[in-house]
Amino acid sequence: MLCADDATPERVSRLQRGLHARGLYRGEIDGRYDEQTADAVIAFQHERHIEHRGYLSYETLGALEAPPPPVYWRPRTTFERGYLEWPGKSHYW
Repeated sequence: MLCADDATPERVSRLQRGLHARGLYRGEIDGRYDEQTADAVIAFQHERHIEHRGYLSYETLGALEAPPPPVYWRPRTTFERGYLEWPGKSHYW
């Protein structure tokens, strides 16, 4: 866990920007570790399976500074688009 001396306004601002970039923090980037920042940290820790319950830790900061995990994309199948196709016939639902 970070002590109060390590949770500088600059470090908390960086934390807030990282959480904001991931859509978890919508508050002002002000360098204060307030309730809204703590809620965003809890959501991030839950997402990354970090067990610190909103407490700011070096593990959390390290995970936040790492690039986000890749998102895999695939085109939707014809079934997911709501129709089936086969040669000469189509069926919509």
